Amino acid sequence: MASKLGATDIPDWGYTESGLSFSHSRLPSSEVYAAMFEKSPLFHVDKVKTPTMIMIGNADKRVPPQQGYEYAKALKAREVEVRVLTYPDDNHSLAKTNYEADAFINMFKWFVDHL
Repeated sequence: MASKLGATDIPDWGYTESGLSFSHSRLPSSEVYAAMFEKSPLFHVDKVKTPTMIMIGNADKRVPPQQGYEYAKALKAREVEVRVLTYPDDNHSLAKTNYEADAFINMFKWFVDHL
């Protein structure tokens, strides 16, 4: 959450999810960044043991795509099985029909292979 504050179109979401108050009139302090990092998936990556599939829309304005790649790299470094699916020119919701279909097929296959 902390690393996307300057890149997202919804900075207030990060504050709310971290239990903090948001104001457009002030810059985030080091305490805000620390509180957000402690609630981020990256902070808890050492606890992850489950194989993980990450789907990334490279045109996402809500969650910078780099965060997905960063999380995948951290999981791989801990020898967690990771699959990253990248969808160029699509956004957070994977709204393009061909990408949505690909995502559903890959989710189904992922569950078949891992359950």
